[in-house]
Amino acid sequence: SGQLAALTAREAPLGSGLRAMAADAPSGPLRDALSRLADDVERGVSLSKAVQAQPVAFPELLAAAVEAGEASNSLPDVLSMLSRNSRMVANLRARAWQAAIYPASILVLSTGFALFALKFFLPSLVQVPKELGVELPGFLVSLDWLGAHLGGLLTVSGLVGVATALAVFATRTQPPLQATWERLVLWTPLVGRFVRSAVQARFCRMLGLLLKAGVPVSRALRLAARSGASKMLERAEESLGGQAERGCSLSLALAPVSLCSGTLWWMVEMAEKRGDLPDALLDMADHYEQESEHAAGLMNALLPAVFVVALLPVLWLVVGLVLLPLISLMASIGSG
Repeated sequence: SGQLAALTAREAPLGSGLRAMAADAPSGPLRDALSRLADDVERGVSLSKAVQAQPVAFPELLAAAVEAGEASNSLPDVLSMLSRNSRMVANLRARAWQAAIYPASILVLSTGFALFALKFFLPSLVQVPKELGVELPGFLVSLDWLGAHLGGLLTVSGLVGVATALAVFATRTQPPLQATWERLVLWTPLVGRFVRSAVQARFCRMLGLLLKAGVPVSRALRLAARSGASKMLERAEESLGGQAERGCSLSLALAPVSLCSGTLWWMVEMAEKRGDLPDALLDMADHYEQESEHAAGLMNALLPAVFVVALLPVLWLVVGLVLLPLISLMASIGSG
């Protein structure tokens, strides 16, 4: 959409511009779709009709935005805002991955080090006290048993992990269970705040963009609900569109949607009374985007510290593996 916005803004020949985009695209479905798009446009088909003719290659949201932009004679602006929304979503996803990768790396490395010490380091340390007949502490005996049976325990843990992963995957592929999973994520401290703000930002921006371009409210609501990357919003899609078709206000339609905060509902209601709903939605999108950026920054700052604190028992375990056999041996020699 960003390249399309640049093409339409410069009033360049659209067909040749689309062919240039196709030439730059990697070989595959996208290049073929752009080539067909260029063929249709050069035959005199409008861009919106050409996009709608390829629903597999171009999502309905893009088709609706192009159609509305053509109808309102503001296609470059509409496509530019759509491109900005896509970049915002990609940026938020990148921030979320950045927040998770560092603590996850610490967890994996620390756990691997502890398991290595348990399997290969501990047996050699306890061997001497055992040969001297020194009675080992119960904690050390338990660790020695874990090290001796580590292979079997890891196998069982791996099977449990695979079963858990399959259960999570099944949850995320079934629409009713997806909504339940999303509720659990939203209840998670800090992460839930990030996800809620990001979804609300995307929903508000897409809805404001479509309304500003002249898309009917019912269709705009359905498209925005589908673009929010939220199963809770997608499940409410038909309800939202149906209420809009019956003449209900947007604030009334959003009231039962638990994902939408009270602040969002109140601001939509005020904007409807003022008559500046599209602009207000875009302003709210900026606000929620800033909130999600702030939450992502907090996750980047706090999650590593939380994981370090959570890994303290692992560090104590490693220290115990080193010191306890030596302490037991010294105590035995001293008493002897």
